[in-house]
Amino acid sequence: MQELQKRVTAGSVTLSITDQSRGLFDLLDTDRDGRLSVRELRQAPKLLKQFDRTNKGYLTRDDLPRTYRMECVAARGQLETAAASRRSRSGTPALR
Repeated sequence: MQELQKRVTAGSVTLSITDQSRGLFDLLDTDRDGRLSVRELRQAPKLLKQFDRTNKGYLTRDDLPRTYRMECVAARGQLETAAASRRSRSGTPALR
């Protein structure tokens, strides 16, 4: 039974998807430094107009794009094999 459990664990993959929401601040902070500069604030009307796709003159929550973060983690043995396979095909290190 323990051998079967090891095989199942070795073949497992965990997929996590996190909703990062619709942050207006994050849309305006184009350089992602956690601050809104004068330049970013001056560009805000132009940027926000892009999200008003129906030209109604205002934004609703549904107009702002959602951001998701996806993380896929394989069991240790599989991850090392997949990473080595990606390196051999592309010549660059795999992301972890």
